Order: sequence, then structure tokens, then C-alpha cells
Amino acid sequence: MDFENLIKEIQQKLEKNIVNHGNSVSIEESWIINNVFRLFEEYPSGITWAILLNELELTCTERLYHEDRFSTLESVKDSESDVQFENSFELECIDYYYHPLPTLQLKDRRQNTCDLMLHSSYYLLFHSPFDILKHSFVRFSRANLYPKWFLKKKLQFLPTTYFLPTLGADTFFSLMRAALETKDHGAFLILNKSLDEQNRTGVQSIFLRPVKASFETNKDLLDDSSDPIILEFSGNFVDFPNMLDCGQYLIVPYWNTFWEKTTQWQEGMIAIMSSIENSGQSNNDEHVWITGRVVSISPDIISLDCSNGLKEVKFTTEKLLHNIVPGEQIVATSLKQDPDSKEKYTVSSYTNLLSISQLNCPLNSNFLRNDLKRFKNLRPHTQGHIKVLPLQLDVFLNSSSIVESTSNDRHLSFQILLRDQFNDKISASLHPRGTEYQQTDVVCFLNSSEQDNGQHIRTINLADLYPSEVWCDVYVSHDNIISIQKLSFV
Repeated sequence: MDFENLIKEIQQKLEKNIVNHGNSVSIEESWIINNVFRLFEEYPSGITWAILLNELELTCTERLYHEDRFSTLESVKDSESDVQFENSFELECIDYYYHPLPTLQLKDRRQNTCDLMLHSSYYLLFHSPFDILKHSFVRFSRANLYPKWFLKKKLQFLPTTYFLPTLGADTFFSLMRAALETKDHGAFLILNKSLDEQNRTGVQSIFLRPVKASFETNKDLLDDSSDPIILEFSGNFVDFPNMLDCGQYLIVPYWNTFWEKTTQWQEGMIAIMSSIENSGQSNNDEHVWITGRVVSISPDIISLDCSNGLKEVKFTTEKLLHNIVPGEQIVATSLKQDPDSKEKYTVSSYTNLLSISQLNCPLNSNFLRNDLKRFKNLRPHTQGHIKVLPLQLDVFLNSSSIVESTSNDRHLSFQILLRDQFNDKISASLHPRGTEYQQTDVVCFLNSSEQDNGQHIRTINLADLYPSEVWCDVYVSHDNIISIQKLSFV
């Protein structure tokens, strides 16, 4: 099964199973892709179809739970005087007062009211330009009730650092524009969250894309030239990301100056989040994804051999192309399709390139890749993996293929000769990134071997590294050039 059909089948299975559990939901393919790659990395020796579906179903169910995670004030009044530690609330701030302690007056959508004493970390929200609490919605959690609230006959919550104001589109973008004018504050789009519900690692992460320091329209916000930022939450703040929503924007006051662009959430930091319907990539219909083998690479365009023909993807930055090599199978997510041509795409601010060839799991997962029986069946556009007996490799490297990159890493291509279990021989190109062992041996050989008529020639015995058969990841280009991305133990 190819990767594209794998994603579609997973989507159908998940939506059917979750409907059977009483929930009707549409699951985005981009969400499935990201989580499939996460599971491939967590199971480097291979993962079965049943485990893959089970893990994805559990993750999706947890996601649905967190999307409907806010408690009601009625449930608090009807319960014991102690609120459960994990209770979260989303309420509208109708007013606030300062004495005797700064306190917010809140109400829910059924007009039930309560008070929340504001933690001292959030006093900045009483000062310009961040004085936005009145008529905003606030989320908070881990807030205990005032012990004698029932004497006042009004719910009153004690201060908490699990506190997050949210603003509608117009108010939020006006605030973000004012905040970015000073260059002191940070603004980001929340791309994704990496949540560990069992807290096995003790760290939760969110992935952010910075917003441009100056933007003209609300549709041209993101800084494509910068890499995504990973912001980690640990210790007392490990569950804070549960209050955040993917696809929304986030303002972190004084992130550039006082907090020195830290990637660890710290005591005293605050955030303000947007609450915009259909924001972010998951709800944007113009974003599509494709998968295929890299045919050619130019400074700003890569050509992909896809299941339905050749496609071109145009890039606005070379950062995404780092370490991508011809013959490699990649997945490009969140692309914009050219309205005049179905074969042409451009990257968006959300675009990500993921390499299937460099994962261990596809080589060992019989539901993902095609098993090729023997070399004689190889023809243009064939891709899959084949069992080989590479006890000896004859390596031929042309010195003209050595290119020095800006990082002084050598990008090499070379020809090898190997045998399959039927003793058929194949001549193919192997990129040194294809396997750690092979990269080490070949690079050492290149540094010490003699040059003969512009070619390096070396025979490498792999009996010690691979005492038995190995899987060989094979792709045949339209020019009948055979590429091998990886060798992996059977």
C-alpha cells in the first residue's frame, strides 16, 4: 500500500470507528500525517496495522475530549465545595475591581456568575496596550474555590497561574499590531501540540511559527523565512498547553526582551490567545498535500514523481530543501495549488517536508511499502523494498559529484553493485545519508583512498555489519536510474 492510500484508509477507518463510539467528526488528513510520522519515530523497528490504528484512535479520542474540556458553573454549584484539580473553565469577563484584591467578575453563557482573584503575574493585563480583560473570554484551570464561598452565596475562585485571555479576530489583530510595533513582544501561530497525557516525559511542547514584525493584511502574517519554534512546558506548567488551540495566534508580552526569546515557559510569563473561527491550516480548503519521489531539485523548485504524474513545487525559501536528495520519498503538507495548473504547487507558511525514506518503519511495515520480488522486475517508477544479500559492495565515485555545501558537509552520490537473494546483480546509486553504517564507511574511505582517473573505486565487505539479509529501499526514476535510500536489518 502506498503512503497516499494509507492515509485515506486510516481516515476512513478512524471516522467509522469514532462514529461507532457515538462521536461524529471529520478528521483532517494533515493531522493524520503528522501523527503517523510521530508513531513511525516511536516504533523504529516497525509497527503493525492494528497498533497504528489503535494508537491513532486513542489520540483522536483524547483530542475530542480536550476540544470539549470546559466545566460549567452549574456543575460546580452542585458538587462538593472543592473543585477537581483538572476542572477548566471558559468564561466572559464582564468587569473587574481592584480592592481588596484585583478580582475579575465572570459569567458563563447561561448567565451564571462567579469571581476570580487574579494572580499577581497577570497584573500587566491592567496596563496599556494589554488592558483587554473587560469583555474578553478567559480560560483558567487549577483554581481552588474560596473556602467559605457559600457564606457569600457567590462562587469565588482563588488565584491561579493557569490563566489565558482569548480575544476575537478584530480585537486580537489590533492588539497584535500595537504589540509588534515596539519589537519587545512576540506573536506566533500555534502550529501543533505534542501532548503526553500520561506525563511520562514530564514535558509538553507546542510548535509555533513567528508572525512578521510588520504585516499589511490579516492574511499575510507569518514569517516564512524563520524556522518553527518549539516552546516547552514542564514542572508546574506541564499541563498549560491543554488550554491552547492549534491554528490560533498567541501573543507573549516581552518575549523578545525580558524573556530573551526563551523556549522554556517560566514563572511570570503570560500569553493572550486569539479565538478565531476557521483560523489555521486545518480549516483552510486551499491547503493540500502530496507525496512522491524527488526527481530533480533546482534552487527554488523540486519535481516530484507522484502516483498521478509529475508535480512541481515552488519554494520561497531554501530552508525546507535542506538535506532533500533525488530519489527520496517525501510528503509535502499544506501546499497551495496553482489555480491554472493541477501539476504546480507553491509552499505556504504552514508547509512542512517529511521524509519517508529516512524512517526505519516503512522498510519493516508490510502495509506501507511494496515488496519487490527481484531486481529483474524493476522498471521506471517502481518503488518499494527488496531483500538483498549485500555481503560485498563495489563502490564507484566520480570526484566531480562532490559538492561543498555552506555547512562544509559533503553531498555525495556513488554507484554500488549488490546482489539479491536470487543472486541477481544491480547497479544503483546510494546516498550516504541512507544508512549510518554506510555513511561512516564511505566517508572514511573517501578521505583516505587514492584517486584514479577521476574516480574512487573501493570494495566494502559488509559481512560484519550485516551478517544476514537486509532490506534495500529501492526507487527507479523515469530515466531508469535506480536509487537506494537505506539498508536495514531484516
